[in-house]
Amino acid sequence: MQIEAECNELKLTEYLKAMKLYASRKYPYGGLNTKIAMEFAKNMVTKRKLYKIYKITPKVIWMNDPRSDTDVRTQLEL
Repeated sequence: MQIEAECNELKLTEYLKAMKLYASRKYPYGGLNTKIAMEFAKNMVTKRKLYKIYKITPKVIWMNDPRSDTDVRTQLEL
Protein backbone atom coordinates (compact mmCIF):
# COMPACT_ATOMS: atom_id res chain seq x y z
CA MET A 1 0.00 0.00 0.00
CA GLN A 2 1.20 3.51 -0.82
CA ILE A 3 -0.31 6.67 0.57
CA GLU A 4 0.08 10.29 -0.46
CA ALA A 5 -0.96 12.48 2.46
CA GLU A 6 -0.86 15.91 4.02
CA CYS A 7 0.77 16.15 7.45
CA ASN A 8 0.09 19.02 9.87
CA GLU A 9 1.00 19.62 13.49
CA LEU A 10 -2.10 19.77 15.67
CA LYS A 11 -3.28 23.08 17.03
CA LEU A 12 -3.27 23.39 20.82
CA THR A 13 -7.09 23.28 20.80
CA GLU A 14 -6.95 19.80 19.21
CA TYR A 15 -4.47 18.30 21.69
CA LEU A 16 -7.02 17.21 24.32
CA LYS A 17 -8.96 15.08 21.83
CA ALA A 18 -5.73 13.59 20.47
CA MET A 19 -4.47 12.80 23.98
CA LYS A 20 -7.76 11.05 24.83
CA LEU A 21 -7.41 8.91 21.69
CA TYR A 22 -3.77 8.19 22.54
CA ALA A 23 -4.64 7.21 26.12
CA SER A 24 -7.48 4.93 25.00
CA ARG A 25 -5.12 2.75 22.96
CA LYS A 26 -4.69 -0.77 24.17
CA TYR A 27 -0.90 -0.78 23.75
CA PRO A 28 1.44 0.38 25.22
CA TYR A 29 -0.06 2.95 27.61
CA GLY A 30 -3.81 2.66 27.27
CA GLY A 31 -6.32 0.16 28.55
CA LEU A 32 -4.79 -0.63 31.93
CA ASN A 33 -4.81 2.80 33.56
CA THR A 34 -6.19 5.64 31.46
CA LYS A 35 -5.30 8.26 34.09
CA ILE A 36 -1.60 7.35 33.88
CA ALA A 37 -1.79 7.32 30.08
CA MET A 38 -3.42 10.77 29.99
CA GLU A 39 -0.77 12.16 32.34
CA PHE A 40 1.99 10.69 30.18
CA ALA A 41 0.44 12.14 27.01
CA LYS A 42 0.00 15.54 28.66
CA ASN A 43 3.59 15.60 29.92
CA MET A 44 5.09 14.50 26.63
CA VAL A 45 3.47 17.45 24.89
CA THR A 46 3.32 20.27 27.43
CA LYS A 47 6.04 19.90 30.05
CA ARG A 48 8.93 18.29 28.26
CA LYS A 49 7.99 19.41 24.77
CA LEU A 50 9.87 16.41 23.40
CA TYR A 51 7.01 15.30 21.22
CA LYS A 52 4.55 16.92 18.90
CA ILE A 53 1.32 15.42 17.65
CA TYR A 54 0.59 15.43 13.94
CA LYS A 55 -2.53 14.71 11.93
CA ILE A 56 -2.04 12.84 8.68
CA THR A 57 -4.80 13.22 6.11
CA PRO A 58 -4.62 10.77 3.18
CA LYS A 59 -5.10 12.36 -0.24
CA VAL A 60 -4.49 9.35 -2.51
CA ILE A 61 -4.13 5.64 -1.64
CA TRP A 62 -2.84 2.92 -3.94
CA MET A 63 -2.42 -0.80 -3.49
CA ASN A 64 -1.36 -3.69 -5.68
CA ASP A 65 -4.24 -5.08 -7.70
CA PRO A 66 -4.95 -8.55 -6.27
CA ARG A 67 -6.54 -9.64 -9.57
CA SER A 68 -3.41 -8.91 -11.60
CA ASP A 69 -0.60 -11.38 -12.34
CA THR A 70 1.87 -8.48 -12.55
CA ASP A 71 2.66 -5.68 -10.12
CA VAL A 72 -0.10 -3.22 -11.04
CA ARG A 73 -0.91 -0.32 -8.75
CA THR A 74 -4.61 0.51 -8.33
CA GLN A 75 -5.92 3.73 -6.82
CA LEU A 76 -8.49 3.28 -4.06
CA GLU A 77 -11.52 5.50 -3.58
CA LEU A 78 -11.47 7.55 -0.38
